[in-house]
Amino acid sequence: MNDRTSGAFRAELMKLRRPKMLAGFYGAMVGFSVLATTLAFLVAKDRPQVFNGDRPGAVGFSLADLTGSAGATRGFVLGAGFVGVIVLVMFAVSIASEHSYGTLRTLALFEPRRLRLLAGKIAALVVFVAIGYALAEVAGILTAYIAAGIKGVPVHAWTTGAGLQSTASAFGDAVLSGIGWGLLGMMAAIALRTLPITLAVMLAWVFPFENIMFRSWAAADRWFPGLLLQGVGSGSGGSGGWTRAVLMTALYAGLFLAASSLIFRRRDITA
Repeated sequence: MNDRTSGAFRAELMKLRRPKMLAGFYGAMVGFSVLATTLAFLVAKDRPQVFNGDRPGAVGFSLADLTGSAGATRGFVLGAGFVGVIVLVMFAVSIASEHSYGTLRTLALFEPRRLRLLAGKIAALVVFVAIGYALAEVAGILTAYIAAGIKGVPVHAWTTGAGLQSTASAFGDAVLSGIGWGLLGMMAAIALRTLPITLAVMLAWVFPFENIMFRSWAAADRWFPGLLLQGVGSGSGGSGGWTRAVLMTALYAGLFLAASSLIFRRRDITA
């Protein structure tokens, strides 16, 4: 990372390190993980149970699932499914607010090579989000051990090689999914500039439109970005499988980056 890019990186991190941002964003990530873990152990039964069973982000949380090697992170995975939309909003707010407050023009004066400016902002946002997922996973695992002790759920499988691999995979899947959500929000913010319009368009696409398509077309989760990101985050990948979902997500991420870079570089900054 060169000096100009690192300068943009540090400037974005300085903005993200504000107490309200730290408390709000990290608090939400940790809160979802702790709440989802607690509820999973409270309602888990011997019979098979699946959250979002008809969705690409389906996650099993029966007692058999919780005692297995991936049991420690079941709640974290459940919570991460909700956090993706928060990441989308955070990226969108970070970019669109620069337009609204006129600070993007000032930043462009200090760094006229806009792609370096954009790269520094994206890198800072990705690091910030990855730290949040790490905190959320640690909180979820600690909650899982406490809940397992109260409910008498065996936990020896959690510390085996397979258990540690499941923990690492859950974190990797969540971060990959989160980055995809963030880049989607960033592209919309760069294209639309105004935060209310950006959020309205993105939330309408992710929820009503993609849900309607999924209900009417069985293969929708193999093609639409929001559904693919749900599959990646859950570790299953949806109906097309994890590998295909990751490849398609990477393709979409490349397209989001390319479109964002092109617009960011060529469009005049008028505010």
